[in-house]
Amino acid sequence: MSVVEHGHEAKAEHAIKRLQTSNTGLGVPTPSQSVALLSQTNQIEKRLTEGAGYSECFKGTNFRRTEITVGTWVTQQMVGPVLQVRRDLKTAEKDKAKVRHMQFTFSSKPVFRSKDLSQWDLH
Repeated sequence: MSVVEHGHEAKAEHAIKRLQTSNTGLGVPTPSQSVALLSQTNQIEKRLTEGAGYSECFKGTNFRRTEITVGTWVTQQMVGPVLQVRRDLKTAEKDKAKVRHMQFTFSSKPVFRSKDLSQWDLH
């Protein structure tokens, strides 16, 4: 939560209180516990990323995360317009099969490609 990052714990606690139901049950942290956990997580992330640069996205497990994120983004960019055109044109039944095939092709290629890329040793 960005409000915790900027030191506004009271605002964060108020927001969590609004979102949380009154019947919390067992195991659900209180808003103050949630804010404390968010603050602790922020401190850990700051320590882990201290001195890290852009190139860290392409090393170790971060490379895999970057690869998945980019693949997902590219897929959304390629499939989204196809779905929009399909909806806007209200295509005929015979064309819907073509659009579905095109959609599957666009969405599956990054998955198969990432398998090939994940076998590279880039460390």
